[in-house]
Amino acid sequence: MNSQVIPLPKTPAPPDVEAIAARALAAPGGTWEAFTDHLHIPWSASTDDEPSGTWDAGRYLAVQEHYWHTGSEDPPPELWAFLAAARTDVLALVAEVRRLRAALAAPARKEAA
Repeated sequence: MNSQVIPLPKTPAPPDVEAIAARALAAPGGTWEAFTDHLHIPWSASTDDEPSGTWDAGRYLAVQEHYWHTGSEDPPPELWAFLAAARTDVLALVAEVRRLRAALAAPARKEAA
């Protein structure tokens, strides 16, 4: 019997919450809107013209299923909802990690004083 020892992965470093927050904050803001078959992410640049009328919602990025998948099952609405909430959820998780880290550090600061 040939037994091989598989090395365990090293424990990953704690997440760099500040880098995660910076990436989320750099992503387009506004409301990421989920539809039944795609996602709209508002996006603009400082050089963009102002919207020209009622039906001009400005520029946005669209994430959608590609047309060649006809006949296959569509992505579920839960996927679109997850993607639409991603930026907001990441920022909420960053705030919670910061709060918890501060709470854990507070007793250590008291002991050191």
